[in-house]
Amino acid sequence: MYLPREAEPTVDALLAQGKVVLVTGARQVGKTTMLREHLGDRFDYVTLDDPVVLAQAEDDIDLFLAAHPRPLIIDEIQRASELFLPIKLVVDRTSEKGQFILTGSQTYHLMKGVSESLAGRVRILELPSLSLRELLGHAKNPHPYVPRALISETGQSPEAHAPHLQEDLWRIIHRGSMPELLDPVCLSTKM
Repeated sequence: MYLPREAEPTVDALLAQGKVVLVTGARQVGKTTMLREHLGDRFDYVTLDDPVVLAQAEDDIDLFLAAHPRPLIIDEIQRASELFLPIKLVVDRTSEKGQFILTGSQTYHLMKGVSESLAGRVRILELPSLSLRELLGHAKNPHPYVPRALISETGQSPEAHAPHLQEDLWRIIHRGSMPELLDPVCLSTKM
């Protein structure tokens, strides 16, 4: 089950502004899932977690880039930081925006490569774990999160549901907000 993310409109805006977007964040926060769900029909996708793909990227960068049409999502870019300079050369040949989305979780390593090779060409987004608004299914709501307001949106009395919401908030806080924790097995476990 995919939960829409509040960052989706930001990704769209960054793609319209720059040639390359780098999405960083802790492991398992949902970077790849968000991008594939939100952009899957518009972007080709390749992961450097695949040893064959990684070997191709390391052995023949030009062939790797030629084999994957743009726009392209390159997942786990920190595994092949030697791609930064060739990506720079590719995006410098055209004024087209939103050519590449790179993902990675090793922020320091990524930032070093980005600052050396893609400065001025890349827009950076750090994706956090799921927000309470996302967990409650209100990611598309543009208004500030106020629990009573969300309860009122249902058309029911805020007072009638306040204890239930408070109990749910504590369960969410103790369970955590990493997407993997929404697995039905995790949800059925009493905390």
